[in-house]
Amino acid sequence: MLSAVTQRNSNKDSVVRARLRHATHAHHVRLNEHPLLHELTQGELSPGAYRLLLRAYLQLYSLLEARIHHYLEKVSCAFHYAERNKLPWLIRDLEFFHEELPVVDALSWDFPVIENMAQLIGVLYTLEGSTLGGQHISRCLAKSHGLTVDSGACFFNGYGERTQAMWQVFLDFAESLPVDDCGEAARSASQVFELFERVLGDLPSRECETRQVNV
Repeated sequence: MLSAVTQRNSNKDSVVRARLRHATHAHHVRLNEHPLLHELTQGELSPGAYRLLLRAYLQLYSLLEARIHHYLEKVSCAFHYAERNKLPWLIRDLEFFHEELPVVDALSWDFPVIENMAQLIGVLYTLEGSTLGGQHISRCLAKSHGLTVDSGACFFNGYGERTQAMWQVFLDFAESLPVDDCGEAARSASQVFELFERVLGDLPSRECETRQVNV
């Protein structure tokens, strides 16, 4: 039987996770059903579009991870993000394809502000959670295009066999969030989901522009 303290913590933990999951459910569904991700998992996404996606993600992660590091440098926090940096994975993939790295400009999109622990956890909830879906995409890329962690699919491979364990470490950290702060965390998580949707929504037009240039 759980002790009274453990039972209280367990109840709080389940509420925090449930709130974040519930608040982002619609975003998660839309992202999973996005045509480009469907093409990616079905092996139908063109190599050119895949490289454009990596370039767009590089710009997105550059700005998001800069905000994460900026906040963590100012506070005392038990959560370490350095080993979770995803930007080097994207750079590694683009260099494999001999792609010139894009210049990272300030985007006109609404980026989440990270000024407290709730906002940090909200941003991380979406970013770290995406590594779970990345495992499925990684397997699809290997099957359809022969891409591996060493040949253009490092980003989607994520933490590899450590992915579930790394997700659990994040969840353990997230569960320290007071229940009253879940709303703010959920808003930040939703903002990041919207950024992913924005990136995917812009990708077809970028591919068309690339085709026109190459004609």
